[in-house]
Parts: sequence; structure tokens; C-alpha cells
Amino acid sequence: MSNLANTEGLHHLFETYFRSGTKVTLWYVGLISSTNFTAVASTDTMASHTGWQEFTEYSSLTRPVWAPDTPGADDRGGIRPLADMLYELTQSAVIKGFFLTSDPTKGGAAGIMMFSEEMTDFTANSVLRALNLGDEFALDFRTSLRNV
Repeated sequence: MSNLANTEGLHHLFETYFRSGTKVTLWYVGLISSTNFTAVASTDTMASHTGWQEFTEYSSLTRPVWAPDTPGADDRGGIRPLADMLYELTQSAVIKGFFLTSDPTKGGAAGIMMFSEEMTDFTANSVLRALNLGDEFALDFRTSLRNV
């Protein structure tokens, strides 16, 4: 499965590494609800993502931190987190996807959205199931760039 690099995230990447932009030092992972879901889009931002809404019904006060491992430690040539992000649900749900942002605030609309991902592969293969109150959901979000 590949991640959708949002236009806003790509602009931030290029500004940071090829110009004099300010590097984001902490990234957070939010969950996308299946409720009213239509699609993720490359034009999505934290302030505007009309095809989906964030799922915030988990016990943590903030979005979990995505702490990346050393690049290349992933056997698929990308970067992966040092540990899974854990979400203890306080409401039943079907999680449709996730996103990577610089804003730790659950439901927050500030910050940069770097990636978003609809978990279509999971739902098509029936691996993702309805999660119930009290379930703990662990997410191992990996990302990579392809060279051709």
C-alpha cells in the first residue's frame, strides 16, 4: 500500500530541504473515520479535508507521536516508526485510514498534513474490522519514496 503525499506536505518537504524552511521535529498520527467517508485527496490539508473526518474517540489526550527509526531500517527501503502508535478506543468505530500531521491536537485544524492514507487494501481483504469500545488499535505507519 502506498501513502498519498499531500501537496501541502510536499511543499513543506521541498521548502525545508531545498530552501530555508523550518523543519518539523515532531509528527503525529491521526485516524480517519469511516463515517461520511468519500475519499482522501492530495489537496487535503489540516484545515480542509472535505472527503473525511477525523476519529478522535480514543483515550489519549493528543494524537500519538510518530517517532521514526533510522532510514533504511525498514526492509522495504523506507522509514518506519520505532514503535506502534496505540489507540485505546472509547467508542466503537471502523477506522478508514490515517494521516501524518505536525499538529498534536485531536480534531485540530492547524499544522501541516504530510501524508494521508485510505486503508482500502485492509477493507478489501476484510482484515480491518469494526473496533469496539475498549479495543486497543495499534498502527505501524511506514513510508517510503519510490525511485524509477
